[in-house]
Amino acid sequence: QEQPWDLLLATDEANGLSAEAAIKLINSSEKDIPIVLIADNRDPESITEGLKLGALDVALDDDDERLILIIERELRNLDDRRQKRRAEVELRETDRRNQLLLDSSNAAIAYVHDGMHIYTNKAYGSLFGYEDADEFAGIPIIDLIASEDQDKFKEFLKSYDSEAADSEEFSCLDSDGSTIICDLSVSAATYDAEQCTQVIFRTIFDESEPDDRLK
Repeated sequence: QEQPWDLLLATDEANGLSAEAAIKLINSSEKDIPIVLIADNRDPESITEGLKLGALDVALDDDDERLILIIERELRNLDDRRQKRRAEVELRETDRRNQLLLDSSNAAIAYVHDGMHIYTNKAYGSLFGYEDADEFAGIPIIDLIASEDQDKFKEFLKSYDSEAADSEEFSCLDSDGSTIICDLSVSAATYDAEQCTQVIFRTIFDESEPDDRLK
């Protein structure tokens, strides 16, 4: 517990401590320490027994060349596992920061899979007049598109380049049926390890209010 260890190299017993007891101690501590045993005879059963105890390999005590190869291999594998764990921690932190950015973004962003919402941010709910993001769980994205633009929307989703973002203008409907003219951008994305489509709605103007472009 006082310091990190890279590898246990053990004979059947040393200084009153058996290899079996050392292996049990390592396993109970849940530490990633590769174990290599050294057999003091050429009996195949001693190799089998060592593997049963939990050793990753068993070397013969008079085969130093093979022992060195085993140690080098296990240290490489250990380094790979440590790098993988560091990468997983960094990935989780990146995902956490990305989620915070999505949640706090002023852009109306959603992730859609098979036409259904799997994530919407606060700005998305505000745009369409929904206070609770969970309400979108039962709303297909096509229900947010005005009926006159739904065929156009279906064709747009079929034809957009999944390798890059694409956009198109649509008449959309908020929760009370008011029309909102939006520029819709879509792009391929991954959310919670699921392949999906990212959609971003940007308001152009609301037909219920004067259009600034006409002034």
